[in-house]
Amino acid sequence: MKVLKDPNQVLRIMRAKLDELHKRFVEAGVGESTEISGQESAIIDIAGNIRHAIEDHGCFGADDMKCVYDYVDDAKEKCREYCNPRDTWFMKGRAEGAIWAMKEIEKRMEEEP
Repeated sequence: MKVLKDPNQVLRIMRAKLDELHKRFVEAGVGESTEISGQESAIIDIAGNIRHAIEDHGCFGADDMKCVYDYVDDAKEKCREYCNPRDTWFMKGRAEGAIWAMKEIEKRMEEEP
C-alpha cells in the first residue's frame, strides 16, 4: 500500500504555497484575488485531510488519497460559469488549488516497506 512518506514535508510545501498566494493576493485585482481565495481554500482543506488522517490512524495512505481525488473531482465538476463572476473565479481557483495539492501529494507517495 502506498503512504505519504513525509507528511510534514508536504504540509510545509503547502504552507509555503499559501504564503506565496497571500503575497499575490495583496496586489491582485478583484478577479485574481477571488481566484486566489479559492486556491487557498482547497489547499487548506486538503492539508486538514492530511492532518486528520495522521491523527486518526498514524499515516496518510491510499484510502486517504481517495478523499483527495474525490475533492478534486468535486472541484472540477463545480468549476463552471455562474451568474456571479466572483463565484466563477472562486470555483476556478478552488479547482486549481485542489489539483496542485493532489500533484504535490502524489509525488511523495511511496510503497510502504
